[in-house]
Amino acid sequence: MRNWWRVAFLAVTAMALLMELFASFDGNPNTDPWTELITTYIPAEIAFAAIGALCLWLVVHFGRRYLRKRNVNKALEGHEERTQGSPGDSTDRV
Repeated sequence: MRNWWRVAFLAVTAMALLMELFASFDGNPNTDPWTELITTYIPAEIAFAAIGALCLWLVVHFGRRYLRKRNVNKALEGHEERTQGSPGDSTDRV
């Protein structure tokens, strides 16, 4: 299920980005990119508040993920050191 979710999420994200890029460089006056639609139909105060909230959320979201990954990696490294033992362990004796 998790792999299906990843594939679907990345496919939707890639499609949205490709559609935005296409709309930006299309040159057809009937094709509107998101930025054009947002600046036309959403007041600046609301748009900038939403953009600020999104930027803050992204920083916190990625920061938490990187910290979690770093802490897990450190914990795994410590576990490997404890399970491998030292060179003078009794397991080295014949």
